Amino acid sequence: MITKKELANRFNISLNTVRKTLEACGLDTSKAEYTEEEIRDRFEVARKMLTEEQKNYAEVAAHFGVAMSDDSNAPQEREKQVKYQADVHAADPLQAAIRNNVQGYVQEVTDEAMQDVVAHLPQMIYESAQKVVKSGAIDDVFQKMLEHRRAFSRDFPHDGTTIDVPAGGLPFVVDDDDEEGEGEERQWEP
Repeated sequence: MITKKELANRFNISLNTVRKTLEACGLDTSKAEYTEEEIRDRFEVARKMLTEEQKNYAEVAAHFGVAMSDDSNAPQEREKQVKYQADVHAADPLQAAIRNNVQGYVQEVTDEAMQDVVAHLPQMIYESAQKVVKSGAIDDVFQKMLEHRRAFSRDFPHDGTTIDVPAGGLPFVVDDDDEEGEGEERQWEP
């Protein structure tokens, strides 16, 4: 017995294409499994008609004496034709082999390139940090933080108590004296 998924793998087609082929060759699409005889006598013949003889699903259905479901909508017909053409290409073993090998090759090259990048990340981060230091931006940030701390100290004389500051600095300042929105939280800016 053969499942739809096994048919998809065997013929290198999508499950939707398996379903449409089963319908066109007169096999019940609601079944979970099909016999070797059904596949050989109907499904394989239908796939050959679709791929080698360039027949469409309606022609295959007519060959097997099957009435296909009515899809008279023109956009749906164009969509079916596009999917059919994609299925024809997917069913070609040479095309499938090329696609699979190219995919594997590109994945391997990408993996190797990422390993090279990861190996150089510490150096790249160090060089970026050096640029920031040379630009003076870090000095400016620390100068503003120092000024803010000094202003804070002047406003609240030190009486021996300490203030716990979370790791990473002050995430926000609560301004209770704000006339527009009492108790509004604002991001602290250095």
